[in-house]
Amino acid sequence: MDEHIKQSYINSLDATAAATSATSATHFKPSSCYDDFYRTKMTTKEMTTEIGKIIEKYEKLLISSPEELTVEIMDKIKKTYKNRYYKYTSSKTNAAAATATAE
Repeated sequence: MDEHIKQSYINSLDATAAATSATSATHFKPSSCYDDFYRTKMTTKEMTTEIGKIIEKYEKLLISSPEELTVEIMDKIKKTYKNRYYKYTSSKTNAAAATATAE
């Protein structure tokens, strides 16, 4: 998950630098990054393992239906992705501000 966020961020910087105008620049947004993550990474071995751990946790809470369990799992993954996204972008923003201040 973290590697996907980092690579998406780098790709958005490359696309922004290559864009000829501000209106055509690609923006690093959590929704588009999560959608890409969902399409490309949800069936990986690592995610299958994590989903198994989430299922174990929620089974203990006696969730009443498979549909409810699916919703809980997807909400948990999306929330985790969003939190890691903001943590990563905040660290990059703070590092850039510190560099600008030092110059």
